[in-house]
Amino acid sequence: MHRPLLLGLLAAALLSPANGLAATLTGKWRLASLEQLSSFDATKTELAFQADGRASMTVGCNRMNATVAIGEAGMKFGPIMATKMMCPPRVMTLEGVFQNAIGRTAAFKLEGETLQLLDASNSVVATFTRQK
Repeated sequence: MHRPLLLGLLAAALLSPANGLAATLTGKWRLASLEQLSSFDATKTELAFQADGRASMTVGCNRMNATVAIGEAGMKFGPIMATKMMCPPRVMTLEGVFQNAIGRTAAFKLEGETLQLLDASNSVVATFTRQK
């Protein structure tokens, strides 16, 4: 079986309605902090978890999609597919840092309406707040 297909099936199984944790994350999240970047327009950012094991993302320019596998405290995104529009340099920098953080995500912490993505050393790489 091909690796992308296997990852997609695994993600879909982990995000099934039976997985209450994945269901808790389903919906849209707004970027609140991202590693070393302190200034960006959060109103244009979004990370959306879907019940079918996929996530869609944007920081205000390109649209990105990936599979996502969610377990007890673990979270792993598959390869990110993105549109390739040219954006202002500041947004392109933000997008690069964002994609890097998503790619390094190994775990997460959910406290109320705040979602933190963590790397393998449990360092916070990005923080999101639930969109209402």
